[in-house]
Amino acid sequence: MNSIPLQYESLKAVLIHMDANVRFQISRRLPAIRSTEKLVPLRIQKLKLDGVSTAVDNTFYNLGIYRDYEPGVKAPRNVKMYNDFTGSFHDLDEYGFQTYSDSVLDSGDISFQHPNGPPFQNGTDDLTEKNYTEELKCYEKAMYLRTGQLPTGKALEEPDSSGEWGRINEIRLKHAMETPMNILEDFADDARSNLVPFECRRFDRKPPYTCYIQLTVICNKKTKQIQRYAYNMKLYEAMKRLNTLLFGGRRPGIQAQSVQLPSFGAVLRLPIGFRVKTKQLENGYSLNEWSEGVNLMLDASCFPLNVLKLRISNRGREDFELPIVRDAKKLIVHNSDSQFDILPILTTLSNKEVVLAATYREVPIQSYFELIENWLDADKPVGTFYSFGIKEEDTAKGLLKVIKSRVENTKRTKRCISVITGNNTKLEVFYVPIKSPRSREQKDFMYDCKWVLKIRIVRL
Repeated sequence: MNSIPLQYESLKAVLIHMDANVRFQISRRLPAIRSTEKLVPLRIQKLKLDGVSTAVDNTFYNLGIYRDYEPGVKAPRNVKMYNDFTGSFHDLDEYGFQTYSDSVLDSGDISFQHPNGPPFQNGTDDLTEKNYTEELKCYEKAMYLRTGQLPTGKALEEPDSSGEWGRINEIRLKHAMETPMNILEDFADDARSNLVPFECRRFDRKPPYTCYIQLTVICNKKTKQIQRYAYNMKLYEAMKRLNTLLFGGRRPGIQAQSVQLPSFGAVLRLPIGFRVKTKQLENGYSLNEWSEGVNLMLDASCFPLNVLKLRISNRGREDFELPIVRDAKKLIVHNSDSQFDILPILTTLSNKEVVLAATYREVPIQSYFELIENWLDADKPVGTFYSFGIKEEDTAKGLLKVIKSRVENTKRTKRCISVITGNNTKLEVFYVPIKSPRSREQKDFMYDCKWVLKIRIVRL
């Protein structure tokens, strides 16, 4: 029975409700509908962008360098680990040294590197080679002392005992003697692997493997599809092609319920004109340095954001001055700096809802009380709602006691205290347990938070 092809308008009506990853496959396999597919808005639940990977909903597209060793040559442990995953995250030169192209920016690319930071580069100098050599000597000596055996064809080489090298190697040898043998053998294997590029460069020979660009597609964290291609372009160029294949030429902005940015250090290789419409942005980190690129990527209709998940440190305190942060309806903050007291900044925010999801700095009861005093003085509007993940119930109990003793006209129950604030409103401070690790509350907080402290303004 012959099938009747879908008409143009019918095809568009079907495509707009189709899973994004299915659309990618159909567009790739049916060139005749490719232009139509690009015209239909692409709807995504969650879009995650990174340097060598893109995740669309439950499907991850990862690029890496796969090293295929010659017959009879065993892949070193650290190489096998990368091969079994998605391949090396960085390009390799003709000798096997990792190379980095993060300083190369083409049209459409967005850099999430620290603007004043030096480009990262693995050592290829004599000092690095010396370090790997001394590591290997210590590991092999420890194995010989413990087993009386050495790798076939090798003579025992004594580690350098002079000066600073002597001090370092003494510590290395001590640790090696205490390390389980199977792990020690892995360490030695890694050290030998690290020395291969130096030997290849010294004798101007090729490494004992052939490189391929590997595309690994993982769906639902289970199904894994692997394709390998000739290594005739840089990894960043391949990533540009991949993202262009997925997102290029889409005149309507891509619609995503949430977009997750890279944490730091990555360069997003995006097609020219890439735009995404979202109301939830995750993993913002040092946005003050990258806000221009983020604003270029996000459609103007995104603002104000409904939810912004922000990772902050002392260096990123200026992030709170950005309109993208101050205007977000819900701000979820992860404070990763134990030296950064974030509570004073929270008193300056006008966001309707703020969640301090995690902090590596223990927040004292007095700081919480000062925040509450600020609310009482500032006449916060109805609906203002702050939440804090806390580890110990005693913190919340202590805060309620302090409020009861220092603030007039309070009403106390077991886990709640309220204060009349005027204008037919009241301030409530209460805390609730996180009953399940999979609960809605736990999703926003660190795994070790057992309680959520909440402060809100409600009508009488």
